[in-house]
Amino acid sequence: MFGKQMHNLWLRLKALVRRRELDRELDDELEFHLAMREQKLREQGVAAEEAPYAARRQFGNVTRLKETSRELWGFGLVETLWQDLRYGLRQLRRNPGFTAVAILTLALGIGANTAIFSVVYAVLLRPLPFKDPARLVMVWATWAKRGENHINVSPADFADWKEQSKTLEHMTAIWNWPSRITVNGEPTNIPAVRVSPDFFDVLGVRPVRGRAFSPEEQAHRGFRVAVLSDSLWRTLGGDPALIGKTIQLGL
Repeated sequence: MFGKQMHNLWLRLKALVRRRELDRELDDELEFHLAMREQKLREQGVAAEEAPYAARRQFGNVTRLKETSRELWGFGLVETLWQDLRYGLRQLRRNPGFTAVAILTLALGIGANTAIFSVVYAVLLRPLPFKDPARLVMVWATWAKRGENHINVSPADFADWKEQSKTLEHMTAIWNWPSRITVNGEPTNIPAVRVSPDFFDVLGVRPVRGRAFSPEEQAHRGFRVAVLSDSLWRTLGGDPALIGKTIQLGL
């Protein structure tokens, strides 16, 4: 619907550019009809000097007919908008102080709305970069007596949920784990998380470089494997040879 309205407005703007040509064509057409009626009146016996006036009386108000034709062209909205715009520009030119305040206010308003929309889009509107993001849910534990609705789940409870769940297709766990990474003797504080081995399988994503957790690492908890984000990998130098190296993680 919006696209159709914009298309109609564009057609009206194009027609407005041809306004003078259309006005000339309209004048020619009205003059033609007046001449034809005047000739018909003369053929009916009306005096030559009286025929033009009689033709105009029968034809009606020419100015009103022109206005009606212009309304049918659809120029009303565009002309009103153009007149308002010209009036506003004249007023702004006459009051430079007010103009500066108005422009500054608009700039601040547009900037604030742009910032708010960027945050809302990033948090609420932009789809998650995972497979079937609409099917992803996050499950928390609750403690009714203490009024807490978002409690981290213990490993034992998670294992029971995963085994007994009949609603969710797959389940994976994630724990916040702020840490420090040490590569080549250089420590760097990082925001890290610990995840269950099938984390990437549930999300349906694969690492751009290297690999995710292997079946052997999923079967034996003794393995210690880390997957770096692209931003952290670039922070550490973006060296492709970093894949497969041993790093130190700790608080």
